[in-house]
Amino acid sequence: MELVGEGCAEVILEAPLILLAIAALLIAILIVVPLMLAVVDVVVLLVLAGLGIVGRVLFRRPWTIDATSSDGIRLSWQVVGWRASGTRRAEIAEALDAGVVPPPDPS
Repeated sequence: MELVGEGCAEVILEAPLILLAIAALLIAILIVVPLMLAVVDVVVLLVLAGLGIVGRVLFRRPWTIDATSSDGIRLSWQVVGWRASGTRRAEIAEALDAGVVPPPDPS
């Protein structure tokens, strides 16, 4: 008496392949797809930040320099230009360290 019929081995070997396919599908759905969406989100944020900086520079929008003291006094200056704002920020920091409040820019 033969317990295993002809062709039964093929059916038994299909089960691990089906489990492997299901595991691969679950990994793709639960890990790969969210990871790809996160990468797309980061790329979109970087592009928007880059466009914002380019727009601010091209349209000559002023950069705001804020300084807040420990007792809550807040001062701010508007400076047009990327390099000018960096230079002005350094000047303001030096003046504040020396105890002098810089006047607003004449521009």
